[in-house]
Amino acid sequence: MYYGYGCYRPQVIVHPTQCCVQQYYHTEEVIHVHPVQIQHVNHVCYQHVHEYPVSEYETCQVYHQNISCGAPPCC
Repeated sequence: MYYGYGCYRPQVIVHPTQCCVQQYYHTEEVIHVHPVQIQHVNHVCYQHVHEYPVSEYETCQVYHQNISCGAPPCC
């Protein structure tokens, strides 16, 4: 810039650069997997019951005897 003859240039003072920080935040989702296994145990007890069935029956034994009292009469 031209200031003309005999005019003094304005003195320029440069200050240190000011740092302005703009911070941005965002949320990230981190998935944590915790597997769970459930075991169902079925217990079966077999009770073996032994039975002895009894059957009853009756019999009748018949005897036949022929008794001769002497000789048969002669006809």
